[in-house]
Amino acid sequence: MLLLHLLLLLLLLLLLLLLLLLLLLLLLLLLLLLLLLLLLLLLLLLLVLLLLVLLLSPPPPPPPPPPPPPPPPPRLLLLLLLLLPLLLLLLPLLLLLLLLLLPLLLLLLLLLLLLLLLLLLLPLLLLLLLLLLLLLLLLLLLLLLQLLLLLLLLLLLLLLLPLLLLLLLLLLLLLLLLLLLHHHHHHHHHHHHHSQ
Repeated sequence: MLLLHLLLLLLLLLLLLLLLLLLLLLLLLLLLLLLLLLLLLLLLLLLVLLLLVLLLSPPPPPPPPPPPPPPPPPRLLLLLLLLLPLLLLLLPLLLLLLLLLLPLLLLLLLLLLLLLLLLLLLPLLLLLLLLLLLLLLLLLLLLLLQLLLLLLLLLLLLLLLPLLLLLLLLLLLLLLLLLLLHHHHHHHHHHHHHSQ
């Protein structure tokens, strides 16, 4: 009878572990999605910067005699510049993974303890088992809370990203308008002075 109970408990634990693994997979998928969105955002920012540079650069002067071409920048530097944003993106992801793996490791440790107890102490087992189960349940609750918090954070980020993109576009439009107005005003002022 006792063994039957123990088997049932172990089955329950295995099911819980499976559930946890599924949750982890879901979370990883969400993280990948977030990464893609962040990359898109970076691209957009680069485009905006390019536009700004093009708009603010003065008109080209008459071409002088061509100087000797400057040496091209070393490829290593370019590679580093390309890799930096990626590294910055990967760091938080690694931290998140660590955070997620810690409770799982604890769970595995507890399971091992359980098995050891099964082998060693059958009389005292029931009490210890109950204690361990309580611990496990606590851990699982903690883990679920953690996952929920992470999911909420991800959802928030996903909701905020479109708003950020919209704001960027609006800023871009404003900048264009300001540049145009400035240009126009300058022209007008000059004309007025001439007629006097």
